[in-house]
Amino acid sequence: MRIFRGSLPFWGRSGGFREGSRVRNKLLMALIPPIILVLLATGYITYSFSRNYLNTALQRVARVQSRAMAHAVEEYLRERKRDLLFIAHGPASTEAIRETMARAQRAGMPTPREVGYFGPDQQQGFLLLMNDEGVFEVDVPPASSIQLLADVRSGGAAPLEPGEVRIGSVETAEYTLPAQANEEPKTVQAQVVRLLTRGADGGYFVLSMDAASVRDILSVYTSPKSPLWAYPRTPEVRYAFLFDTRGWMLFQSEETEQASPEMGTYLARAGLSGTLGRPGLPAAFRPGAAYGDYWRMVDEVGQGKHDLIVSREGADLSQYINDYYLSYSPVRFLPGGGKPAQIYCGLAYVDRTRMTLNAGYKQVDIIFLVTLSTILLISIIIFFISRRLTRPIIELSREVNTIQETGLIRPIELKFRDYETGGLTEAINNLISTVQRQMDEIRHMDLTIQTASLKERAELESIIKAAAAQEVEIAEIVGFGPQVERLKADIAKAAQVDADVLITGETGTGKQLAAEAVHRLSWRSAKPFVSINCGALDENLLLDTLFGHVRGAYTEAKAERKGAFQEADGGTLFLDEIQTASPKVQQALLRAIAMRRFRPLGSDKEVDVDVRLIAATNVDLRQEIDEGGFRQDLYYRLKVLTIETIPLRQQKSNIPVLADRFLKQAEPVSGKKDLGLSKGALENLMAYDWPGNIRELQNCMTMAAVMVEGNLIQASDLRLDDNGRQGPALPLVAARAPTQRAPEEPRLPEEPRQPWEPRPSKGGSMVDKPGEGSVSEGGVLAAPAEDLPMGLNPRQAKVYPFILQEGGVTRNRYQEIVGGNLSARTANYDLGELVLRGLLIKVGRGPSTRYEARRPKAGG
Repeated sequence: MRIFRGSLPFWGRSGGFREGSRVRNKLLMALIPPIILVLLATGYITYSFSRNYLNTALQRVARVQSRAMAHAVEEYLRERKRDLLFIAHGPASTEAIRETMARAQRAGMPTPREVGYFGPDQQQGFLLLMNDEGVFEVDVPPASSIQLLADVRSGGAAPLEPGEVRIGSVETAEYTLPAQANEEPKTVQAQVVRLLTRGADGGYFVLSMDAASVRDILSVYTSPKSPLWAYPRTPEVRYAFLFDTRGWMLFQSEETEQASPEMGTYLARAGLSGTLGRPGLPAAFRPGAAYGDYWRMVDEVGQGKHDLIVSREGADLSQYINDYYLSYSPVRFLPGGGKPAQIYCGLAYVDRTRMTLNAGYKQVDIIFLVTLSTILLISIIIFFISRRLTRPIIELSREVNTIQETGLIRPIELKFRDYETGGLTEAINNLISTVQRQMDEIRHMDLTIQTASLKERAELESIIKAAAAQEVEIAEIVGFGPQVERLKADIAKAAQVDADVLITGETGTGKQLAAEAVHRLSWRSAKPFVSINCGALDENLLLDTLFGHVRGAYTEAKAERKGAFQEADGGTLFLDEIQTASPKVQQALLRAIAMRRFRPLGSDKEVDVDVRLIAATNVDLRQEIDEGGFRQDLYYRLKVLTIETIPLRQQKSNIPVLADRFLKQAEPVSGKKDLGLSKGALENLMAYDWPGNIRELQNCMTMAAVMVEGNLIQASDLRLDDNGRQGPALPLVAARAPTQRAPEEPRLPEEPRQPWEPRPSKGGSMVDKPGEGSVSEGGVLAAPAEDLPMGLNPRQAKVYPFILQEGGVTRNRYQEIVGGNLSARTANYDLGELVLRGLLIKVGRGPSTRYEARRPKAGG
């Protein structure tokens, strides 16, 4: 009963269902337990009735079995009585009796064990013994050895009336067979039942039958050969036995295949205690007085009754049989001569059947199968019913989740609905309407506040003071953070040793400043710092600039000239854009770097120099080596120490610091003082991707300082390249406002247009109209400007026609179409804005995320 204590997930501790469970689970938990209980109760009641009827049927079978066997024994005794009377009415001679027995054998009739005649003078007589070998005349036993005859002649029993036959109990008879040729006389014994009648001459005729023949009748009736056999029974042992009116078990039935002349009672007395053996019948058994069921049977048989007892006396508990059926009937013998039938003995039939137990097992199996089938059927019915009942609720929850995922708040319309779901939908739509109105009001206020806030002056000094303190002070390097500190640390370490340095980094990241810092911090700072841009000179001019020439080295060489190596002697030589050097220049540099010795053009003497070499490149020299554009040995000569400068997009936290410095540097140029940035302008700087890095930022600040009317630079005063644009200057709420504004409310002010954004056309598009069906940059089919939604930035306007054409887009594909090394963050920002505006639907999560196009409704 743990189900009612909250042990299952569908059942709460308070006895009710847990709130999170489904209607289907609630129905299953509510219906299946009662159904199981009903099935179990029905099965138990059915089993009880079936058991009672089965027991009744088995008892009837046992009664019929005992009555039939008793009748068969009575009929057998009656036939033997008739045989005796037939013999007694014939002549009392051995020849006549021999002939009679021979005719009976030829006719297939059962033959007796012995036939004898005892004359009235007690001297005349003979005894014929019959067995499988033939008919033998044996010595006549004394009359006293035949109990029936002895009782009649001694007066111990009433005289025999004419035609009367008396029957004796089972006893053991002993015979001496005549000696055969070369053999000794043989003595045999047999357990027989004797019949006695009186002949016409006053003599007595005796007929003995084998008790085994009576036993065989019982054996046949308890075997599959029984005349009453109708169906296979369970394999338990069933047997019958005869008992006399004094309670002695005489003999029992045997297996028909294993029948032997020996009589036994081992099955009948199993589990009982009492007296074994009596004179003339050693296998006889008489149970003790403690066995009430047995002695009740003996008493009732003595009264001529037949009945059935369900007994446990001597039950076979090893086979889980606690009780058995004991059916009994009296065996009557009609002596004739006008005398009534007498109770000769009793017949008992024992049925130790397990049919009731097996039927119970079958009943349990059937109940189990029926229960399982019912549970399965009910579960299927509940599944479909609950699915039908909960379909409107699931549709409603799916619509609400769609609003949550897309951010597009709109009224909910259900295709399938019932009364309750309809009321809930109406309530949700009322709530959505209220939320839309409040969101529009909040958006209007936020837009007004944020527009004003973006025009306020950004406190650059407070931002700079809030940055972490520098660990290394290097005047050439401005900024804070782990990457900048690591760059400063690399410069300081490189300055402490006198090894050559290779500086890598993108254009505009301050590679020359890093080289100057290394020189200034080294022990060579008092010596010259010579800088050569290898990309600005052709091969011959670069060789002349590096190594110099002597007078007359070539036509224009009218005077001697020192090269950069000699000019930088004792100091530092900085070679920028080293990857642009020709193979000839690389060969000359390789020898000069390796030997620190070179020969000026036109000179026969080599010049020794003491110079530290710092090279810089904005490309991957290893890729240049793979492509054959740069010497590998020169690369490893230059790459003793390596310093990598940081792109500005990776250190955007330092943009306020750099912008403040560049504004201060631009004040003398612009003739203005106390120049500053608005919050909107600072957000634009932070959102921009800066492909030109720090140099581009410096130029941007200089241009803005010169072009601004006052001393506060607004977002519209910035001149930024659209390819590096990462996001809108204003928050997304400003961009979404026009698409979700209620018709009756006043129009919100337009978002300030940024310098890099084209002015909207009359159709309201943010891109120039390329013409009907024209192909824009990147091969994407561009839609007419008037078909594009309002408020798209140039990147979104470029990709949106492709999204409509293909039905959707991924972030990687968006970056590919926009081009210009668009960052993943910018792409996610643009796509997220389109989702919030209701133009796209976000499907999936993680790397499998896709943005599906939401088609506008017809006429909408």
